[in-house]
Parts: sequence; structure tokens; C-alpha cells
Amino acid sequence: MTPEDYYHTKVRDIITSVVEALNADSKRRFSQTEMYYFERWWNEQNQTTRENVRKLVDSGQLEFINGGWVASDEATPSYEEIILNMMTGHQFLKRNFGVVPKHAWHADAFGHSAAMVELFSQMGFHSISFARINDAEKADRKANKELEFIWKPEFESDSGPSTS
Repeated sequence: MTPEDYYHTKVRDIITSVVEALNADSKRRFSQTEMYYFERWWNEQNQTTRENVRKLVDSGQLEFINGGWVASDEATPSYEEIILNMMTGHQFLKRNFGVVPKHAWHADAFGHSAAMVELFSQMGFHSISFARINDAEKADRKANKELEFIWKPEFESDSGPSTS
């Protein structure tokens, strides 16, 4: 399917049902990540729905995490691509909700670079969550109860990024 087809056959209804469920039960929470589909959905809504969504954001029921236009590619992006992707999504969020995400989320990235962590830190993110990790490293971290860790990029003089 094209992104357009995917939006019309699946995503639009998913976002609509999430907003309805949040409005029906104040104990529910939802985290929205990328803005490409959310902005499409937003632009189709009437003023009443938009105000309801703003209230959900203000109450913390609807939270935006990551907030890039799409999921950031960590395989081979340029710095400019990463920055423009995040800037586009964050501008939409700031303009419509007055928020800028503080937590990044990469559930389906095929690897993680020290450069991404450094850029996200400079963008004001406080944390990043991701699901894919080398199987051996995951097993070791799980056995040692170290699945949560602080990943600090360190840049050596001219040799590029490294992590500690």
C-alpha cells in the first residue's frame, strides 16, 4: 500500500478510535510518535474535535513522544535529514499544541548510532527508548538486570563519535 492508502484504510480509523477511547475514560493514556499521519488526521477534524484533542494533550492523556515527521532512519541518514525530520514534526506540535517532545522512541530501528543520541540530546530529548538490540547483548543485559542504561555519546577530538 502507498502511505495514502495506508492512511485511508487503517490509520485514520485508529487515531479516531484512540481519541474516542481517551475521551470516554480519563484513566486511559496514549503516546503518539510520528506526525505524518497525525497531521493528516488533524487537518480533517472540526474545531470541536481539535479542542477535545488539545484538552487530552493538556491533561496528559495524549502524549507526543519522538514527534518527528516519520520515524528517524538510523541506518544511513545524514545529519540534515535527521534534523529536518524532527524539525518538521516538532513545528507542527509547537504550533498546534504548544509542546515539544522530551522523550524519543525508536521501536523498529535497525541499529542505533552515537550520532543519533548526540543529536537527540542537543534537540532537548531527555531519554530514548528502543526495542531492537543485539540478541547476545540483550541476554547479557537481562541476566545482569541492566536493560536500562544511560547512553552518553562522547566525542573524541577528530576521530568521531564513540559511546560509553
